[in-house]
Amino acid sequence: MNTPGTSRRLVSLATAGSVVSAVASSACCWLPLVLIAFGASAVGVASFFEKYRPIFLTLAAVLLGAGFYFNYFRKETCAPGSACAVPRPGLRRFNRITLWVATAFVVAFAFFPSYVGLVVGGAKANLAEPREAGVQTLVLGIDGMTCEGCPGILAKALSAVPGVNAVEVSYEDKSALVKVGGDALIDGATLKTVVEKAGYRIRSVEDGKDP
Repeated sequence: MNTPGTSRRLVSLATAGSVVSAVASSACCWLPLVLIAFGASAVGVASFFEKYRPIFLTLAAVLLGAGFYFNYFRKETCAPGSACAVPRPGLRRFNRITLWVATAFVVAFAFFPSYVGLVVGGAKANLAEPREAGVQTLVLGIDGMTCEGCPGILAKALSAVPGVNAVEVSYEDKSALVKVGGDALIDGATLKTVVEKAGYRIRSVEDGKDP
């Protein structure tokens, strides 16, 4: 028997599960930000959640569909004269509002990788006006960037390295241009450590020129 109490529980579980799944689907973008903010390493985090992103999105869609089914289409049955037979339109309205709010959250998190770049800031970091005659420019080939927010994360991580004057990261080219002051001593191992802690990998290091 499908009682109102059972339907309400199923709707609540489906609603909560869809939001959790959607949040997990975009963890490839927001979780590295959180880890770096607390000084933790984000190695492998973005690629792990990117791998399972389609599964999380599918699960969120299925759970939302179940929530709408139980809330709008499945009929409830109660024994005549029982307490559950008394209509409770206020509770049903609350459940439906909650379901639609959850839908908005799911959509927002599902598309989070598309606009996260606007949230975390640009992919450029100019810390000081470099002395061009004494500036070394390095071009790093980067692997592991999974969304538009990755360049902003990586630019902030590289700009924190002492001696780095400016950083520009390209998501399309999967590369980072790093300007180092002439007096600074920065080797490939230092950059590798910083990049990997941010959750990415250096594919190559080359001397470069301004584009």
